[in-house]
Amino acid sequence: MSLKESAKNERKKFSEIPGISKKIQYIWDYYRYWIFGIAIGIAFCWSIGSSVYNNIKYTQIFYCAIFNNMLPDEILKTMETGFADYYGLDPESETMHFDSTYILSDDDPESTYMTVQKIGAMVASKTVDVMIGDTFTLAQYASDGYFYDLSELLSPESYEALSDYIIEYTYVEDDVSITIPCAIDLSQSELVKNGIIYVEEPIAGIVINSQNPLVAAKYIEYIFGL
Repeated sequence: MSLKESAKNERKKFSEIPGISKKIQYIWDYYRYWIFGIAIGIAFCWSIGSSVYNNIKYTQIFYCAIFNNMLPDEILKTMETGFADYYGLDPESETMHFDSTYILSDDDPESTYMTVQKIGAMVASKTVDVMIGDTFTLAQYASDGYFYDLSELLSPESYEALSDYIIEYTYVEDDVSITIPCAIDLSQSELVKNGIIYVEEPIAGIVINSQNPLVAAKYIEYIFGL
């Protein structure tokens, strides 16, 4: 039987089914998997289309990775809008993002594995601008040379104002030990005072391959009220 004849027979069979409810049941019984497939396909295309559209329309000018300090979405949104207002974000073309899904813990090996993979990929793609977390975790990144020299990014006035909180770390490059002021103690920042960052001994660093280092420097000034 040809495809045309099959379709004709199917229409005839459908027209002979009495009542709307039975017609709907017939469609559900015989075509639900096709319906599911089409729905999933539409959803997938919509997701891809929306992503492409957003990437074209918006430029992400700041991304902050927060370690071992899970926060609800409303707090993350507050962090975003607060800094956006301070910085003067253009809502028509620019976005910011704060992500607190980074967990490194001996008690949670699955989350730790996912975090290591995720942060590695994010840094490699030059997506991350600032890292925030406990000293134990971030010191490992600082000692691997992940962070910018803050004396090169902050204005002389801001660097002087924050000098009591700036921390030096040493890393090795080409068998040479290099010590730079690349992290900052957050204990007196607004983030800690407002209870947003609650890990012990919190520090922050600006990622060395950040595509938005000057925006990141502004964020450091913002959280200290400068």
